[in-house]
Amino acid sequence: MNGLPGGKYDVVIVGAGIAGGAFAALLAPSGLRILLLDATARPPRMPPLAATIHEVGLRVSALNPASVRLLAQAGAWQRLPSGSASPYEHMRVWEEDGSGRIAFDAAALGEPALGHIVENQWIVAALLAQLDEAKNVSVCCGETLERLELPDANVPSVRLWLASGACVD
Repeated sequence: MNGLPGGKYDVVIVGAGIAGGAFAALLAPSGLRILLLDATARPPRMPPLAATIHEVGLRVSALNPASVRLLAQAGAWQRLPSGSASPYEHMRVWEEDGSGRIAFDAAALGEPALGHIVENQWIVAALLAQLDEAKNVSVCCGETLERLELPDANVPSVRLWLASGACVD
């Protein structure tokens, strides 16, 4: 369910990136009424795979096996198109001044890969596609949180005021 928010929600998540989208997708089976709110416009439903190295998004995540399992539990990993996740077998990390370095190798761990590199836009698109099927989740992009009122004697619950003027309880 998408569109302008209004009314009462059990959970409001501000930020529809990877963390917020994954949290909403993992929480969706609870049946709670959830609003996922983001200030930016909704990204493309499923961006095309890059045809050349110059088309690859600059924001990527190195997902370890635990992160892959979490995204699978959220229903997003299986939505990634073939070829959008690239396994990596080695990782080397060093300090700029050369004083420290560490290396990881999948073969040394007896694993086929340490994890997968995935463009962030693909992860977000897969999470939003999963949320589109959740009847109890509203995704509202292009809307900002303006003000928050905490409960007191006059207001029985948390109230969120959005830039559009909408009020969410």
